[in-house]
Amino acid sequence: MRSLYIATNRQIVKQYVRCITTIARFDYPEQWPGFLPQIGEYILKGQAGDDKAIITGLLGLKGLVKKYEYEMEEEREPLYFIVEQTFGVLGGIVN
Repeated sequence: MRSLYIATNRQIVKQYVRCITTIARFDYPEQWPGFLPQIGEYILKGQAGDDKAIITGLLGLKGLVKKYEYEMEEEREPLYFIVEQTFGVLGGIVN
């Protein structure tokens, strides 16, 4: 996530998000359990006034959620956990 945070070129940012999606497809949550807490950390930093951190957290979340885009209902259980963990904070950002 740090590399995504410091990237300034849009094309590189897009590639990072694609990489996150690809890695998440194979490694999340079993081999990458710390990724969701990392997303939360960036979003919380953003609430303290760091707009780039909010964008980084949201892009990481987008990459992670895309893993479940075409999954069948019975394989979406981790998605519901992600929604529980993040949507309360995201609602606060929107308001």
